Amino acid sequence: MVDALADVARWYRSQKLQGPSSPVSSDTRLHRILQLDATRAYLGAKIEALTRQERGRVSLEAALYIELLDAADPRLAHVVVDRADTEQSKIAMERFAFNLSMAAQLRTFKKTRAPIDATSVATVDAKDLSYDRFLADYALPKRPVILRGGAHLVLTKKMWSLASLGANAAVASKPMPTKRYVQDSVQWARLEDGPVMPLGAFIEGLATSDLYIHDHSVPLHLPELVEDVAIPAIFAHDYLQRLPEGALYRETWPSLFVGPKNTASQLHVDSFGSNFWMALLDGRKQWILVDPRDMHLLRPRRHPGLHDVVFDVALPLPTSAADDPFWYARREECILEAGDLLFVPTGTPHYVRNLTATLALSANYIDCSNAEEAIDALSRHASTDPRAGDVARHVAQCMRGPQPAVHTTQSVPFATFKTPLQATDDVLPATKRRRLDAEFLADWSSDDEAGSDAALPQR
Repeated sequence: MVDALADVARWYRSQKLQGPSSPVSSDTRLHRILQLDATRAYLGAKIEALTRQERGRVSLEAALYIELLDAADPRLAHVVVDRADTEQSKIAMERFAFNLSMAAQLRTFKKTRAPIDATSVATVDAKDLSYDRFLADYALPKRPVILRGGAHLVLTKKMWSLASLGANAAVASKPMPTKRYVQDSVQWARLEDGPVMPLGAFIEGLATSDLYIHDHSVPLHLPELVEDVAIPAIFAHDYLQRLPEGALYRETWPSLFVGPKNTASQLHVDSFGSNFWMALLDGRKQWILVDPRDMHLLRPRRHPGLHDVVFDVALPLPTSAADDPFWYARREECILEAGDLLFVPTGTPHYVRNLTATLALSANYIDCSNAEEAIDALSRHASTDPRAGDVARHVAQCMRGPQPAVHTTQSVPFATFKTPLQATDDVLPATKRRRLDAEFLADWSSDDEAGSDAALPQR
């Protein structure tokens, strides 16, 4: 199957055109190149030639160029109904179908009511929330919730602050990759790579910085801090921890966030169908969470070559956008204070802004409440990373197999979290458990022999 983006890149280099030159990712640079008049003329000519070749029929090859001009072009609908004969063509057709569906829903959206006011995220006291209540009231219905005092379930021994972390000799000199906001980025949350800086120097310069330490793995890159960390018991039934050591995503979280005042993560959805939680240790954050059923009002798009949805809406909206469809979307807002913990369910678009300099820990996870969404997302990702397909298969085994026992404490030490409790005996007969365990280990042994231990991708 033709790679239309690669073809455009080759054509652009051959033309020696003057185009955007600021330091951004290759994906964002290609997105900018696609907006050039010369590029659009090239795409138009290419589509015309391919369509003429097919005697007026829109082929899959032509469709791959059409979507680069307009991802909601009605001609793409003719291709979506065709039978996909390869995995790559299936992925392209699913992308066409998603973009067409979102655009169609937006077109048929009628402003038959007044704009909707945001509601407040539900709030509970962390010590009063049992696992059963959390599942029934929040995780399974996919409702966000703030746990007041929940950060103390993550740091049970001593609370960190920006000052204490910057002064910690064990980590102050550690190199930290940073992120920076780029308005037209097609990267996750519109964040592009920034310079690498020592953690202590980054914290010292927060007052004048516009860079962001964003989602940096503590276990992989700051292991000196792990002994301070625990996992709230309601999040500790993580199927990722039942995978072999080194498996995709198993070792990644919790991760560190350090942000100056007014830095932000633009609207995005967390990857691979995961739930996540964030414990705010220092500072204040503003959150806007949009009901996934109203995602079309955010003008989402899936770009070729990218797994994550990119939203055309950038917050905060200007006053001139008072009639934007965003204001008709069901959404919840909150100000997260130091000591709070926020749970965000799978598939929820969200925007986050640092109202002050902030320090937070966060983790993504899969359990019984979001396993189906995770399997679906991981299966799509498998087209470019076979390890994602391995994880999807084993998450499905976790769903069918024995479930871990409920923890009897509010927090689980990190070492215990990494070695999950055995399943309760009454879930499955012992013989079936042994068979599932044997299949699980056999699958992963074959994966290891095939060489599935490549470097972790960015989520």
